[in-house]
Amino acid sequence: MKQIILPIFLYIFVGLTLGSCERVSFPEQGTGEDEPALEDTLVVDTTGAGTLYAPATVADILNKPDEYLGFSCWVAGYIVGYTERTMKNAAFTTEGAVQSNILLAQYPWEQDYECCVPVELKTDKWKQSISLAHRPENLGKRIAVHGLVKTYFSVTGVRSIDGAKWLESESFPDEPDEPQIPEEPEEPQQPEDPEDPDLPDEPEEPENPETPIETYFISVNDVSLQQVNQKSVVAVGARYMLGTVPEYGRMAFVGLSLKYGKTVKYRPVLPAEGEHDCFYTQERQMPAIFLLEQSENGFRLRDELTGGYLAYDVRGDANSISWIPLYTLLSEDLDEHFCADFLIHANETEKQLETSVKIKFSAVDSRNGLLRYNSGGMNFKLNYAENGGSVCLYLLK
Repeated sequence: MKQIILPIFLYIFVGLTLGSCERVSFPEQGTGEDEPALEDTLVVDTTGAGTLYAPATVADILNKPDEYLGFSCWVAGYIVGYTERTMKNAAFTTEGAVQSNILLAQYPWEQDYECCVPVELKTDKWKQSISLAHRPENLGKRIAVHGLVKTYFSVTGVRSIDGAKWLESESFPDEPDEPQIPEEPEEPQQPEDPEDPDLPDEPEEPENPETPIETYFISVNDVSLQQVNQKSVVAVGARYMLGTVPEYGRMAFVGLSLKYGKTVKYRPVLPAEGEHDCFYTQERQMPAIFLLEQSENGFRLRDELTGGYLAYDVRGDANSISWIPLYTLLSEDLDEHFCADFLIHANETEKQLETSVKIKFSAVDSRNGLLRYNSGGMNFKLNYAENGGSVCLYLLK
C-alpha cells in the first residue's frame, strides 16, 4: 500500500510545483528585428464597428468623433506620414521621420493634415515595427491599430495602442488619377496667364501651396466643404452652402427649411463649432445646399431641397431701415416686388453677396444691400449698413 501511495504523492507534488512556477511573457519592449510584429495581412469584411474585422476608418473618426472619443477600438487607415509638436508640421514623407507617431489617412495619397488621424507610438515595440523612422517601407501601407481614441496634437487621434495588424489594400477606381489632379489643370493653363487673367486661371490658385490663402474645412454629415475665397471662381451649376467666416471657433450656416412663401421671412440658422480651421455642425444637422444659377441681373441661389430661390423684398422693410429679411420663393412667386438676384464678388470677402437691384427704402433713398449675419446672432438678412458678420460661399468638393 505504501508503495502505491508514495508515487501518487510525488506526482501531485511535482505537478503543483511546476504549475506555480510557470510565467506568462508579454511582448513588451520588442525590437522588431527578431520577430515581425505584424506578419499577417487581414482582409476586413466591413468597417465602422471598431472591431478587428470591422474597424473604424479615418473618415469615421474625423466625421463622427463623439461616437469614438473615450473608447478603445480598432482604427484602419493608410500610413501617409508623421508630425512633430503640431499637426500643421505634418510631413508626408519618410525623410526626417520621428519614431513617436504616424499619420493615418483614408487614402494612401493624402497630403492634407486635416484629413489625417495621428497615432501615438509609445513603446519600443510599436516604434520599431511601425514608425517610418525605423520602417520607411511602411509608407503607404494599410494598417489597423487598436488603442484609445483621444485628443492628440489637439485633434482626434489614437493613443496607447496595444495591437496592430496589416490590412489588405483597397482598390480605388480613381487611384491612378488622384495624384495628378493638382497638376493636370495647371499645365495647359500656364501659357494663358498673360492673355486671360480672369476666370479660366483662378480655379488653380487655391491649390497652389505658395498662395497665402486661408482655407477652412467643414465636415457636415460626412460631406467635406472648402471655402470659395478671394482667389476662387464662382461656378454656375456648382453646389454651395452659405455661412459666416470662421471667427473665435464658431460659424453659422443658412439651415435647411421645407417652408417657403411670402409669409415665411426667415431661414433657420445652423451654428457650427470647431478648432484649427475644421468645423462640425451641432447635432450633425445639415445646412441648406444652394445651386448657383445665372440670371439676367446676376446670380440666383436655388435651394436644392425645395427648389425655391433665396429672395428678398425690393421695397424694403417699413419697420427697419437697415435689415431686410430673406424669403424662400418659387420662381412663380418672383415679381416686381420680390427678387432673387444677387451680385457675387469672389475677389472681395467683405462683399461676396450683394443684391443686384437697389432696395428702395423711400421715394428718394435706395441702396444696395449686402447679405450678412446680423449682430444679434439670430438670422441671415440683407443689410446696407457696415455691421453684421460677413457671409461667404462654401463650395462642396
